[in-house]
Formats: sequence, structure tokens, C-alpha cells
Amino acid sequence: MQYRVGQTVRSLHESGEGVITALLDSQTVEVDFGDDFPIDVDIRDLIPIDKMEHKYLGGAPSALSGESSADPDVRKPLTMGVELLEVSLVCTEKEGDTVELIMANPEPSEILYTVYRRDQSKYYGLASGQLESGAVKSIALLTGSELERTRSFYVQVLNFIPGKGHPHSPMTSDLTWNKGILRVPGRFLEAVGETAWVFPLRKNLEKNTYESLPESDFIRVAREDRSQQEITMEVDLHLEELVPFSEGVPPSEALSIQMGAVSKALSDALVNHASSLILIHGVGAGTLRQEVHALLKRTRHVKSFSSADNQKYGQGATKVLFR
Repeated sequence: MQYRVGQTVRSLHESGEGVITALLDSQTVEVDFGDDFPIDVDIRDLIPIDKMEHKYLGGAPSALSGESSADPDVRKPLTMGVELLEVSLVCTEKEGDTVELIMANPEPSEILYTVYRRDQSKYYGLASGQLESGAVKSIALLTGSELERTRSFYVQVLNFIPGKGHPHSPMTSDLTWNKGILRVPGRFLEAVGETAWVFPLRKNLEKNTYESLPESDFIRVAREDRSQQEITMEVDLHLEELVPFSEGVPPSEALSIQMGAVSKALSDALVNHASSLILIHGVGAGTLRQEVHALLKRTRHVKSFSSADNQKYGQGATKVLFR
């Protein structure tokens, strides 16, 4: 269990429930059991009580956090621009030595996010909420003095599709901060309409990018020398592979089950950063193939699709490439 600030827990030695108020190290957290006198507790003596997990499965956006497209702080830009291809934390400068943090979600699924600021050894919650696909939201304004004390920004992001919940583990990213980042020239970002600095949460910077900059002037990230591994996922859409008893299922219901499997496969592939996806639909009358191709044409993260390896699949499979 990866604990977080705000997590509700029960101690093996204390009565009642408490809330984690700080993460001290890998084995110790600070917990307030309701008396306003937090104590240090070994995580092995805690039982997590996550009352939010049922909400991770999706549903009406307003039921999750009260935020929706009606939220005045949330807006959908006409275009994100090539600088924003994945969920990112965006930083802009304001007057009076103030910095604005913005959450941007160019991905096809909605997200639940939580952002913390680490000051020395303690974590402080900055913002949490829900952000729909293709939207940006201002989440915090930090003064110069706050930035001077900041050591990192810790972000948790969970992708989901409303009404089609399929649980995934949250993506976490810990961006080590030093204020020298603002001395590196920013770029005009269409999504926010001004000069900004973008920190993708799914990727580390390429080796030649961070080595070309003084380390004191940039966010330090884990360095990866190996190239990113290509991931190909494969899903068999034959009905007998999707349900325990396929005989007697009406054709219309069978098609609905199969297309549901396609939607889930696309969601899984994007969440797991797959570079390609093989959909085995068979030949038959071609109805399923037509429906699959129609959905792929409407899916904006699909770069292209074509027949898969004929020697392996014949004419019964489609290979999908993602942007």
C-alpha cells in the first residue's frame, strides 16, 4: 500500500480512525487521530481505509468531486499544441514573483488527480479533483517564498471513463523542483495562451535534452539510458473468448459485447502506454470489422490502423498504431 497525505487509516494500537498529515520517510508517517496532536507511526502498524476507491470506477462526473465542465476554472482549449500530448503539469509566471500551476489533460480519458508540494520532509496537499479529456485547469498559485522552500511536486493521476469503470493503479510522478527552471526560456503554449513550462507526467526527459541544460536550471528527473520498450497488446474478439457461454447469444447482443471489449482494449492500451494493439475480429460477414474500424476512426489517439500480419492472422485482424 502506498500511503498518501489525507489517507484515512486505523492503527493496530490506537482506537478510532486517523488521517495521515505528512509522509516522513519510506516507513514512517505522521497521523492525526483527532486530537490535533499528530504522532509518528510506523506504516506496518496501520490499516488503510480508502473511502474513495468506489469512486475510481467512474460514473457521472459531478458525483466524483463536484467539478464538471461547468466549473469556471476548467476550460477546453481549441487545441493543446504539439507540446502537450499527454497529461502534464504546466507552470506559468505571474506578477509579483508568483507561479501558477496548471493541470492539462490532452488524453482521451478523464482523470482524477492529486498534487502535493514537498517542503523539506513534509508533504502538503495543493489540489485534487477531476479533469475531463481535452481540458486544462489552474490548480495553485505559489509565491516566491513557497517555491524557495519547495523540493518537489508529487502527482497522482488515475485515468477513467465515466460509466465504464475499469480500475487501474494510479500513475505517480515525483518532479524534483528548483526555481532555476524559470531561467530556462519557456515556450508559448496554445492551451494556456501564454509562455509556459511543461512537465509530462508519463515520460522522463530524453538524455540529450537534460544533458544540454545546466542541472541547476531544470527539474531533475530519473535518467533513463535505455530506449523505451515497444509494447504491443493483443485482444481476441471472438465471442467464446469474451463470455463463458457464447451459444445462443443473439447477434445484436454479441456485437455489443464485442464492441465493449474493443473500448476496454483501447482504454487499457492507452493507460499502459502501448505503441500498438492487435484486434482479432475474424472474417465472417465483416460486420464486426466494420464496426471496429468505424470506432477507430473516431478515436483521436489512434494514429493509423491496417490489416495485421496476414501470415499469422489471415484477413481476420487489425493492427492499431497510437500517436
